[in-house]
Amino acid sequence: MDIQKERRFLVISNIVISVLAAASIVCCFLLPLWQVRISLTFTRDVGDALKGMTTAEKRDGAVMRFTSDTGENGFERLPDGMFGSFVDALCDAGFCLSISESFSSADMLAAIYDGSTERAGDMLDKIVDGFVSDAEKIINDFVFTAAKTAAKEVVKSSVSDILKENYENETYDSFMNDLGSDKERIESLIDRIIDAVMEDGSTVQSVTEVVMESADEAQVILSRVDKYSEQAALYDDDARANVRETAIELLGRFADENGKLNFKDMLIQTVLNAASQALEEMQSGAQSITVPITETALTTGAEPLSSPSALAEKLKTQLKAIVFNFGDGAAAKLIVAAMAVTGALFAVFLFTLFYPILKTLVNIGADDPGFGLFLPIFGGIAAFLMLVILPSILPAAMKLTAAGGAAFSVPAVIVAVLNAVSVTFSSGTVVAFVFALTLFIFSFFYGHRRRALKKALASAENPQPANDPEQ
Repeated sequence: MDIQKERRFLVISNIVISVLAAASIVCCFLLPLWQVRISLTFTRDVGDALKGMTTAEKRDGAVMRFTSDTGENGFERLPDGMFGSFVDALCDAGFCLSISESFSSADMLAAIYDGSTERAGDMLDKIVDGFVSDAEKIINDFVFTAAKTAAKEVVKSSVSDILKENYENETYDSFMNDLGSDKERIESLIDRIIDAVMEDGSTVQSVTEVVMESADEAQVILSRVDKYSEQAALYDDDARANVRETAIELLGRFADENGKLNFKDMLIQTVLNAASQALEEMQSGAQSITVPITETALTTGAEPLSSPSALAEKLKTQLKAIVFNFGDGAAAKLIVAAMAVTGALFAVFLFTLFYPILKTLVNIGADDPGFGLFLPIFGGIAAFLMLVILPSILPAAMKLTAAGGAAFSVPAVIVAVLNAVSVTFSSGTVVAFVFALTLFIFSFFYGHRRRALKKALASAENPQPANDPEQ
């Protein structure tokens, strides 16, 4: 047997294994050690469950309550069904909430020698900052849908009030049915106004013109319906002037000194401010959350609104305080302990990857340069198993629980959310995992060649005496 051939195979194999092990280590630091992405799609089941749990009309016993400004410039009440309309709009659009958090290898390793609460605070800062940033993006996508829905509900409520004053037993739905084929046209006029308000660079003047054009078209449509033609005839020049004046006054509350509207930012500010107030109530131990939905919360006045960035920073501070002070600081201690344990396990994992590199260097020039491959195989598989595979089993088990919700008496809202939520895990250890699987398969060939080399070396050290044919 050719000893040099077997030794050459093992040396080349060791170099390749070491290069792949080094690449796996580098990827663990270039990629997040652990990343979690949670997404919730608003399905119809989720919408129905939310509407059953949280409504604007059912104030007693509601998990979340809505309030409105009853002052001179505010709404006397929320339009009936506004929250339900919000939820329906989200479900129809297939709206998806997605939050992603990641943790780096460096942070985990640093926690081994620095287990102070400051280290936990730094980690919490990163988590909360990422969470609020993702939330801002979600809110930014949500506000346009919310604005349209809110406007439609306000219009619906206003029309209902007018109908009650002028017609007996008349409702908004019956009014729209009376319009026949013009129903969709009236609804499109509302959409046109909202689009004009939300358009970048819109002004009080430009939106007012859209309002006036839409009002004129609505007057023409109503004049064709006998039941409402008399009221439509009252829309004369004086009425038009009154509508223009009202539109300018209302839109002016949402405009800057140059008449430019920034309604989208104002909505974002309002949502962030409502979230901030909800967190304050959580900190105070309130049994329910009161979300203020007011006109004065949107409009500029004596006390200017904070910028979205300032409100986002306030939210971050509040969230950090809630988590850090939970259980009289128990959360902070738990974060520190979890980081230290994870860091220690990660250090062991890194050693298993560094082992083949170390053995390759140590065995340079040795008669038998081979070594066992168990450690890198075990480390690569175990790390990915703990960070990705095992955590992925939990959401699947929760979905199975949701499927049997009735048998386990699980509330409907939890069943709906569990069915609609998606949790995915990823890790930079995936490269080490692929390396470990490849190495596992290769280990059969590597072991065979190593055993062959050992046998050849043993034969060379103890040669068998040749048999003498004359004896």
